[in-house]
Amino acid sequence: MRNKNFAYFAIVLFVSILAASTGLAITWGITERNALIFNSGSESSAIRVKQLADGNHEGLYQQLNRFSQEHNIALIIDGEGDGFPGLAVVDPLAILPWLNQHSATSARAEPGETERVYIFENTFCASAYAQTGACELTPPNSEITAVIAPPAGVSYHQYALVPGISTPLISARIILTSKDPVVLSKITQIFEQREFDTRAITPPPLWLELAQNRPIMISGGLFAGGLFCAAVFWKTRRQGFESKLRIRITARHLALTVRRRPHTLSITAVLGL
Repeated sequence: MRNKNFAYFAIVLFVSILAASTGLAITWGITERNALIFNSGSESSAIRVKQLADGNHEGLYQQLNRFSQEHNIALIIDGEGDGFPGLAVVDPLAILPWLNQHSATSARAEPGETERVYIFENTFCASAYAQTGACELTPPNSEITAVIAPPAGVSYHQYALVPGISTPLISARIILTSKDPVVLSKITQIFEQREFDTRAITPPPLWLELAQNRPIMISGGLFAGGLFCAAVFWKTRRQGFESKLRIRITARHLALTVRRRPHTLSITAVLGL
């Protein structure tokens, strides 16, 4: 009896571990998806822009700032290629929670005369700023406003940068806190009018991305296999139990019959021999 109970316990424990692994894999998959957009929310979209040879970026950030105010959105600009090791942010309405997490960052992230820097914690710049009050990786003449916790998805990024008038934009992935097709169309027109090559970035649906996630596929396959093995085990156990129960019932019935008719019914007759 103890062996049976141990077998049941082991199977339940094994399937539970596989289920927990699958749940963790799904959670990590969703976290990775959010990291790609730097925790800008589920209603986010992205475009990729690249300045052409005769592209014009004069006053671009001021125009993007007005656009963000008109449409109640924030912009995260992740530069590609050569450039400063940070995220440019246009957030005049304080929509991004990670940028406005402390009272020191309560000032609106609007492009101004000079660039403002929000250094991310646990980075080279954070260490340099703590020791010397400056960081050589920040743009010249920029103002360090505060040290903040970084959003998910930062890798080489050292800080968030509120652009200034002369901040360049050559090639970048721009994340918008909106999926409105009208908003995407209008911001695309802004860059195209300034001779930027603009392309929309269309991520796959969440269910498809999770289904194609390799850790989820592996853990999900193991979980399904574990459920199948458990089902086979319980079915086999049940069939064996039913067979034993049938034999016991038959044996008891025969014993009662022999006891009730000891003179007219022999064991040979009962067994049909």
